[in-house]
Amino acid sequence: MDENKCIAELVRFRNLRSFQATLLVHDGTVVFCERFVDLAAGVSEEMLFAARKSVEHIAAGFGVEDRRRKKALFHAGEASRRLLDLRFHYDGHLDQLNVRRWHREEHEALVVFRRLQSVADRSDRSDFFAFSELMPGTFANTQICLIDRALAFLAELNRRLEGAVSSA
Repeated sequence: MDENKCIAELVRFRNLRSFQATLLVHDGTVVFCERFVDLAAGVSEEMLFAARKSVEHIAAGFGVEDRRRKKALFHAGEASRRLLDLRFHYDGHLDQLNVRRWHREEHEALVVFRRLQSVADRSDRSDFFAFSELMPGTFANTQICLIDRALAFLAELNRRLEGAVSSA
């Protein structure tokens, strides 16, 4: 099955904020790898795999019945792990470019967070962030901001799920 088709079929989870952010990270990773990553190095495959799996794990853990909340916790944890792997790759690209990482309170990072809030139902979500026009350092920093936001949404989801599991 074409992996992009697989991602497209998961849009039924679009109202979940962690899914929205992670799907945007996936879209950005596809464009980033096409534009800036040497395909022969294998790094592109690792990044695309991590991005795809993070989306799939959120979809697999979303909307499960009460008796399966532990499984949802597992999938949320796996999605977080894949996103952290991906952030590691983007941090490496910033290091190679000798570009500093944006702090979450900096103007650029705040713009990314605000734009993320506006992208939920857009089919052109990667165009909305102008992924095809960003320079490598700006692109990597944008992706890191999106990853950090997705991780925050997943942490919030985990807290709710853990509360439901412990009260059951």
